[in-house]
Amino acid sequence: MPRKLLTIVGLGFLAYFFLLNAATADEYYKLYINTTPTDAKISIRNILPKFKQGIALVAGRYEIVITHKDYQSYKTWIDLKEQTTLNIQLLPSQRPDNHYTLNLSVNPSDAEIQLMDVNQQSIPFSMGMWLPPNQYLLRVFKKGYAEQQQWIRIDDQDLQLTIDLTSPALAPDTAESPIRYPLHIYVQPSQATITLINQERSFQQGMLLKSGRYLLQITQPDYTTRQEWIEIFDEGLTLNVTLSKPKMCFAHGDEYLVLEFFGDVVEGTYSTATGQYIRLKGAQQTRSPEIKALAIFTKDKIQRESNVMLFWQTGNLLLKMNGKQSFFTAITCAQNP
Repeated sequence: MPRKLLTIVGLGFLAYFFLLNAATADEYYKLYINTTPTDAKISIRNILPKFKQGIALVAGRYEIVITHKDYQSYKTWIDLKEQTTLNIQLLPSQRPDNHYTLNLSVNPSDAEIQLMDVNQQSIPFSMGMWLPPNQYLLRVFKKGYAEQQQWIRIDDQDLQLTIDLTSPALAPDTAESPIRYPLHIYVQPSQATITLINQERSFQQGMLLKSGRYLLQITQPDYTTRQEWIEIFDEGLTLNVTLSKPKMCFAHGDEYLVLEFFGDVVEGTYSTATGQYIRLKGAQQTRSPEIKALAIFTKDKIQRESNVMLFWQTGNLLLKMNGKQSFFTAITCAQNP
């Protein structure tokens, strides 16, 4: 074979191996798996090499199995398309109190399963896992099949579900989104009644609702009822609401005292016999007969720090201010000039 031809053939082989290595180099990605407990055994079932942190693998699908003698085994499939880090927390092998088993029968059997709590925080899924009573968002999917997603509820018994991805999916124009979002409403006073007027179900903390507008009503004896529209859209909603008490009026001769209550905050006006008009702002601790004013205001500016004290006495008020004591009797606010 002529030397020139040998040279061309040799350069061709070198080019082939160079291109082959260049083509395959980008197809390898590192895999890291962090476990709790940290001494769990990690294996990849469909390859021969033993797992080690940062193992470089060809892009593709791998079956991950994690075991520990004191915990339930964990198994999942991953599609490795980039450098990936998994954080897996194993479940105890002995059933905790007030926990129930979740088992799924899935078709096709290698479909991926994801589980989330009411706050849509991911929970590592394993077949036969134990869960406390609550609602959970279950997602089952596989490429080439219609994904299924639904809320499930664990009450006081084990739960067995069958999920068949091969069954026909609802048409897009008739399918109702199964996504629900948690609603939390924290009210002062805490014993107030919370109602969603345009919702048939009674309100419960963390109840799951579709995206939409809801008419919220909060009631409590001796407090002003609060009613407003709220909107849930693509995420959970948490509200903190403080009810106010109706305006209360008191009189002492030609002096008048008007108070409004917003939770622990008390705002008021004090009209003296000489025509002086003073704004008060203070705080009342729960179940305390004492209201301590923090400051005296005139024309929206703090005039001075004060030691004004108000004491409840069977529905009436004792005012202590600048060494003076005055007993104010409750009146209807319409009588207050």
